Amino acid sequence: MSKVSLHLVSMPWANPMITPMQLGAIKAYVQPKIPDLKIHVHNGFFMIPRLAIGDNFVRPYDEMSEFNEHAYQYLALRRFAGPHQAQLQDIIPGVKPKTLSKIEKATRKFCDAYLIPKLDASALNLVGFTLNYDQVYSSLYCALYLKEKCKDTRILFVLGGMSACTPSANRIFNEFGLEAVAVVGEGEQKLYDIIQTANQHASDPIPQIIGHLSSVI
Repeated sequence: MSKVSLHLVSMPWANPMITPMQLGAIKAYVQPKIPDLKIHVHNGFFMIPRLAIGDNFVRPYDEMSEFNEHAYQYLALRRFAGPHQAQLQDIIPGVKPKTLSKIEKATRKFCDAYLIPKLDASALNLVGFTLNYDQVYSSLYCALYLKEKCKDTRILFVLGGMSACTPSANRIFNEFGLEAVAVVGEGEQKLYDIIQTANQHASDPIPQIIGHLSSVI
């Protein structure tokens, strides 16, 4: 019986009209190898704008996604790094506070209603974020929110995708004090190896598990 529960998360801003192949490919690769592993796919890049705007969200989504990383950069700094308002206002001049509020409320609802209820209180939860588009700060926000709301739940964050190992992404996650494992290159086999190793050491403290994983990533 697997002691690990896997959660694959894709946050904004990825194009909502593009099928999240990276999550589907990972699930299709890993599930047959570990049949008893619980795998949950969370398409936040689609669900969050729908929660914020409604079903007819394509045009407003295009407008919001033009802010790239800046909207979630603002929200992450405001919630988790203190209210440095003068600094924050320089990040995204022109964006309406109402728009930011909608994005944040929808992100919290996505976490509270869809992601958090799937976390397994009796297992080690591997929460993997794909960072292929403008998804660094949105993934950071989600991870920090989970860490804040689920203090009694064991979570190990895993980062994949083309931005996961960039110096800027590593610096951002380090500055916010978030421990995470970054996967370099194609993630299917490496994620399988991570799951197998984490399953062997599931009861260890998270920093020790990260140490064990250094040999497989």
